[in-house]
Amino acid sequence: MRRPKTAFFDLSCCEGCQLQVVNSGELLLDIVNLVDIVEFREAISEKWDGELDVAFVEGSVTDEHAAERLREIRGRSKVLVALGSCASIGGVNGMKNAFDMQEVGRVVYGEDRVLFPTTPTRALHQGSAGEYTIHGCPIYIPEFLTAIKCLLSGIPYTVPDQAVCTECKRNENVCLYDRGVTCLGP
Repeated sequence: MRRPKTAFFDLSCCEGCQLQVVNSGELLLDIVNLVDIVEFREAISEKWDGELDVAFVEGSVTDEHAAERLREIRGRSKVLVALGSCASIGGVNGMKNAFDMQEVGRVVYGEDRVLFPTTPTRALHQGSAGEYTIHGCPIYIPEFLTAIKCLLSGIPYTVPDQAVCTECKRNENVCLYDRGVTCLGP
């Protein structure tokens, strides 16, 4: 059986979700055995300009260049996966949307703001619909693997609908609140 041509791309983000995949240790070998990774800036230097079966895209759309790049990726991909919070909801970059864009440009770029047009941040689905979404900042590798299995089996992936506390209890973690520490999620 032919392994699906798969690539990882980044838009405006820290690339932490891709680093999660690279740092997944032996699980990465399982992933590599399931798919043919043809482009993945964090892991290989090769570039691929052919058709893709699966494109994982991390990051949000923050300018017209990113929007065009997303359209190009979508155009040559059978399946598009929004990877992480930046791709799925706009992430940290989306915080600027609560402010006037002219003011954001002035604060961030100063006098050079005319060189860098500031536009509202958009999640991937606001510019190009994808088939799968994996939330998280960064992503949770067991959830990533479940989504890949669903994707390769051609079945829908449903985002877990449970409290984060359930996951910690299942993993027998000591509750951070019991230690007097504020919990920020998985």
